[in-house]
Amino acid sequence: MRRPGLWTAAVAVLASAFLALSGTANASPGNEAKPDSDAFRVASSTGKGASAQSVAGSPDFYQIRDNGQLWRYAHTGSGFTGHSLGGGWENTSNVALVADRAFVETKGNVLRLWVVDKTSGGYQLRFDRDGGYGWENARLITGVGDATGDGWVDFVVVTASGELNLWRYDPNATTFVFDRTLGYGWQNAKQIAGTDDSSVFVETDYAGNLHAWGIPPTGYAEGGVVMGGWGNVRLLGPGGVGPSFVSVRYDGQLVQWEWNETEGFHPTYQDGGWGNARVLG
Repeated sequence: MRRPGLWTAAVAVLASAFLALSGTANASPGNEAKPDSDAFRVASSTGKGASAQSVAGSPDFYQIRDNGQLWRYAHTGSGFTGHSLGGGWENTSNVALVADRAFVETKGNVLRLWVVDKTSGGYQLRFDRDGGYGWENARLITGVGDATGDGWVDFVVVTASGELNLWRYDPNATTFVFDRTLGYGWQNAKQIAGTDDSSVFVETDYAGNLHAWGIPPTGYAEGGVVMGGWGNVRLLGPGGVGPSFVSVRYDGQLVQWEWNETEGFHPTYQDGGWGNARVLG
């Protein structure tokens, strides 16, 4: 079972408010570059979320469209601006932002790490390294910043069997390393997304509820129900500054949500035409 609780003052404030609310196609080996570990180093040791690593102070996210095109979206302060990174992503199951310039991808049983570099001509996508095999059981993935406090990015995985697992980046290892299981019984999780807050991520379930979860130094993920009425949300992704994220509804509307203690999560930006988004992360 999930084990809700409180572990920091920040999460305590969130929990009380909750109750009050109720490139190119995958590059060929010849294009592989030397692994860039700096792309996975967090900006500070405070455990800020993965999306906090943007140079501009606002997170980006990635979208795979129905036609297999991969797009990177940067936050402008009043919306998002997109850049195509190329096609060939039809078979990708998950993409998840783990740092400002880096994301992970699962395709079949393989995990891959990619880095996006800014060039004079725009953005260049390059393969960083294989992340291992046996990932066919990974159903949902999102970056959560430095949840382990070691200075490197981490991400969480919801498995097909309902486990919530934390993985950490180790520059001395080949790729990410399993850290611990954060909970069980996550079969009902529909979507998850990291936020720009300390190891906090959000989840929608198939019952139409939104939950926010924190990752303590040890033990289980802790949090609670924020609000109901989220049954029309199809996809989640990081977005905004602070405890915030974006959602895509079944009608193709993208909505940015930001947190404050008075309103809880509330919409701050909306945009149509996102019905062709197949994967968000």
